[in-house]
Amino acid sequence: MNGDLPATKHDLEQLHSEVKQDLAQHRSEVKQDLEQLRTEANHMHDDLVERISDCETRLLQAFYSFADTNNKRLVQGEAATALVISRIITLEDRVLELEKRLNIPPL
Repeated sequence: MNGDLPATKHDLEQLHSEVKQDLAQHRSEVKQDLEQLRTEANHMHDDLVERISDCETRLLQAFYSFADTNNKRLVQGEAATALVISRIITLEDRVLELEKRLNIPPL
């Protein structure tokens, strides 16, 4: 017969109180979950920034290494060019000496 009786004011107040407690508990759980998500997102962001920085450092090191290698090649090329020019000058001097000895007018 209790199922047939209408809810009393006390029953409604008790139900209202229980619903408020449930809502408060769920609100607290949602806040905790949100804070955990926020913490995890910040951690992921920090990891991403660190990885990007590491990649940037490795790329810069690779570029510097490449530039250093190219500079060494350039210096070697310049040295080889200077050596060839020096040999040509020596040959020109020798030809000039021969022309003087043979009394051949220079071109």
